[in-house]
Amino acid sequence: MINASGLATPYQSLLDSSLDTKFLNGTYKLEEGRHIKPDDKYVALISKELADKNNLAVDDKITFQNGIDEDGTSTFTIVGIFSGTEGLTHSAITPDGIPANLGYIDVNSLKEIYELQGYDYLDVYTHTPEEAKELMETIKNLPEVKGKTFVFNVNTEDFDLVSTPLSSFGNMIDTAVLLITVIGSLVIILLLVLWTRGRKKEIGILLAVGRSKVEIIGQLLSENILIGLLSIGAITCLTNILTDKIGRYIIGKAGENVTNITVSIAAPDMVRVYGIGLLLVCFAVFVASYTVIRLKPKDILTKMD
Repeated sequence: MINASGLATPYQSLLDSSLDTKFLNGTYKLEEGRHIKPDDKYVALISKELADKNNLAVDDKITFQNGIDEDGTSTFTIVGIFSGTEGLTHSAITPDGIPANLGYIDVNSLKEIYELQGYDYLDVYTHTPEEAKELMETIKNLPEVKGKTFVFNVNTEDFDLVSTPLSSFGNMIDTAVLLITVIGSLVIILLLVLWTRGRKKEIGILLAVGRSKVEIIGQLLSENILIGLLSIGAITCLTNILTDKIGRYIIGKAGENVTNITVSIAAPDMVRVYGIGLLLVCFAVFVASYTVIRLKPKDILTKMD
């Protein structure tokens, strides 16, 4: 690190450090302590590099000069230590160009030190672009804001970067599911017809000894449902692998502002898909078994001979 007297390394003041862009996109990661909260006063968040260099830890006190040309100082308590600045000092010329020297303090103490009122700017996060637009209209109509020369901006760039690939995947998946359902049903029915015909003799003997057609269909059904349940376990493992790869693909397309995203399939959707699959198996068993069950035991055994 560069140490030079008279050169300032400004700290950013904020209400909630967990909502800072660098923490949201994964550039910085909280290693010790906690984030700065809206009701905090005279607390600071510093880099791990700075803490290690100066043997600082959570709950230690650090003193800041209130300004370059001012004699006053203020003491802050370290509430958290973050990583992510490692290896970024090679191009720095002055201390304020070294990421490890830059940190965060709470906005309440800054307002008290400089007797400030209000905020220079305010970042508000929402879950969807629609919520952002509604919230912006609400803020515009607040008595304290209405008629003032504030500048408002809705930034959905990161959301659009993620949602566009997801929409494409959604359309692809819908088409794939439809094709797989149709083709899979036909293939399952064909295989079960061949499998059932291969058991004609067994079915004929069971009918001849008094077993009912319902019992025989039930046996065939239970066998295929058991196989289907085993397949569900394998498909679940494969699905987890595929969703992870899809998440990585989306991050690659989204750019540097999005570094972490979780893609998963909701449990109700999984249950729905498995239910449809089992229904298709049942339908295929009924169709395949009908080709043999409709015959009389004598006819089945005679044809076998």
